[in-house]
Amino acid sequence: GSYVLRGLPVPGAYTMTFSLEGFQPETIAINLVSAAGEVTVNVPLRNLQSAILGQVADADGDFVGNVPVVATSGTTTLATLSTDPEGRFRLDGLSPGFWTFTFGDDGSATAVVLEELVAGDNDLGIVSLR
Repeated sequence: GSYVLRGLPVPGAYTMTFSLEGFQPETIAINLVSAAGEVTVNVPLRNLQSAILGQVADADGDFVGNVPVVATSGTTTLATLSTDPEGRFRLDGLSPGFWTFTFGDDGSATAVVLEELVAGDNDLGIVSLR
């Protein structure tokens, strides 16, 4: 987003904090030296949520579509999603911390991965079903 602040005493030193739900707040210092000019500041906010992504392959290394993926953390189980036709998966909106990812179901080859997620994208790479 963008913003305009008017009426600040110049010259002056200011501290600004930018925040948005689901993101890490950022605080910056701004020095205004002239009332005649504008100051443009770009402040990237880091996502506090995690995402997991990767691709699922069978024992021969061929990518497999329509494989169920279940994410569990403690007592939280997210709805099952399935890999796309090329075996790719992505699950957004996870909280950082330890998660167990189960690939496949009772009637097929499976894989179970325990991963500690950090904020942002977490790439599992290729997950091999056995």
